[in-house]
Amino acid sequence: MAKPSTETEALLNEGLIVVERLKNEVRSATRTWTLVEAFNGSDENHRSDQHAALSRLGLDLTIGTLVKALTRDTLASLYRITDQASRKNQRQTFCRIRWLLDNEDLVQCLDQKWRSTRTALSSDGRDRQIEARQANIQFIKSLVPPSWVTASPKNTRLLDLRNRLAPVRNSILAHALDYNDIQQLTVDEIRAFLTLAEELEAACCLVFQGSSENLQIRRDTYLREADDFWDLSRHSLSFP
Repeated sequence: MAKPSTETEALLNEGLIVVERLKNEVRSATRTWTLVEAFNGSDENHRSDQHAALSRLGLDLTIGTLVKALTRDTLASLYRITDQASRKNQRQTFCRIRWLLDNEDLVQCLDQKWRSTRTALSSDGRDRQIEARQANIQFIKSLVPPSWVTASPKNTRLLDLRNRLAPVRNSILAHALDYNDIQQLTVDEIRAFLTLAEELEAACCLVFQGSSENLQIRRDTYLREADDFWDLSRHSLSFP
């Protein structure tokens, strides 16, 4: 295998660093959002007695502030990692990964690296793995442009969610937002935004690291932890 150039090695190392940052940021967004999901409950009756008890104790505003903060932090994470990447300061976003993947020497280096670390696989097995990795590259490229300013993605799902939720993000950051103002449509859109970010993160991990976490297992784990958190307060409340 030909040794990659110093420039290509630098780009590869940058990609690995950015992917690790993206992974940590998406994990944080998932953890904060599952706390909101767990508080809302699996259906309208799941935590209705707990919500009523909190209301009787006069804790509506306190809980509302907490849920608002969790929503704000979720959106802040999602916007950070999908924001514009500046070539000057090399912000660690999906756009930066997209820009790196336009470098053919880097993509070839990843191909060679992947093949050399899969020696236990048959030639056909390695080829299938390479094809899967290339499919993940195309998935990233279809949703994320190198720059939101100069290009539009072929698949506008991520762009549309960013645009629709921008007023909510701006409102949360600019001034107090009543939780009641976050309508079900907004909740659904945040869910969709997070799910898409998780899928992009997994694709980036597969491209640069060769593996990714099981997204469903991670989400279920965080949701169980969030349920446990709210159950602690539930046990200390008095229900009729």
